[in-house]
Amino acid sequence: MFKIDNYNKVTIKDVAARAGVSTATVSNVINNSTPVKEKTKELVLKTIKELNYHPDRMARGFKTGKTHTIGLIVPDISNNFFASLIENIESILKERNYQVLIANTHESAKTELDIIKLFTSGMVDGLIIASSMTEYKPLEGVLPKNGRIPVVFLERSVNNCPFDSVMISDYASTAQSVEYLIENGHKKIGFLYGINTISPCIERLNAYKATLLKYHIQINDSYIKNVPLYAFGEIKNLIDEGCTAIVASTNKVTIDAIMYYLNNGISFDKIQLVGYLNDSFASESMTNMLSVLHPIKELASHAVKLLFNRMANPSSNIKNTVLLSRFVKPQNTK
Repeated sequence: MFKIDNYNKVTIKDVAARAGVSTATVSNVINNSTPVKEKTKELVLKTIKELNYHPDRMARGFKTGKTHTIGLIVPDISNNFFASLIENIESILKERNYQVLIANTHESAKTELDIIKLFTSGMVDGLIIASSMTEYKPLEGVLPKNGRIPVVFLERSVNNCPFDSVMISDYASTAQSVEYLIENGHKKIGFLYGINTISPCIERLNAYKATLLKYHIQINDSYIKNVPLYAFGEIKNLIDEGCTAIVASTNKVTIDAIMYYLNNGISFDKIQLVGYLNDSFASESMTNMLSVLHPIKELASHAVKLLFNRMANPSSNIKNTVLLSRFVKPQNTK
């Protein structure tokens, strides 16, 4: 009779013995590496569940040189944009039988470098990075151009970066949103942005300024507010200065703006708001808000695809993919 000691960790040999198959068959089912008869596969999966078996990825990594783990580095895990990005990347990698190690740098360059050193010490098979850096030079020592670990940068561009990347361009959608405001009679348009050194914020601010100049509206620096943390105070300042519309140009600032409007009984009809949100976000109650929607699922999908292409073809040409956000008018307008 087959018996297992509940105090010992279940091994692949235990699963094979209980199911009456070889350890190679169990391995093939787990890794989906070699076709296994459906009946046998169902038996192995049932046995794995019964025994509560969890593969020892570290031990397997020593044997194969692969950890089946991807490192995902983000600058702010509390930001809904990055939270959604993590969720989508994690889901896609799970389908490929990969796990994710998530690290939060808190926008710290030093923390980012330390995490990269740790992850590249043999913990992961590849890296996906939303960097807090603007230049590649500080990364050169920990991410050499011809390094053994494939890397994909996403969402934020890093100058002179020699790795694959996938970004979202907001220039056109930001310009369209400001143009819409101007054509609907708004001339005093406030602009809220976060960290002023990262590429998305720079691009959005440039689009805002260029569109104002296109319509011969003078740029008023007092209408442009830097809010890396909390936006409530600067939103109040813009309203006090007479702004009839506000562009909240990051996901985090948008949430702050929505909360400020709700807390102070301000309607989008009174002071129009342009919010930056993930395309998966929907709210029937905000039918009057203008939106710039980011293709978060597409961003995650492209990042994973680029990473696995790099794993399969280490010497292929670098690919830089640019996705476009889209401007969405209020639902109750034509």
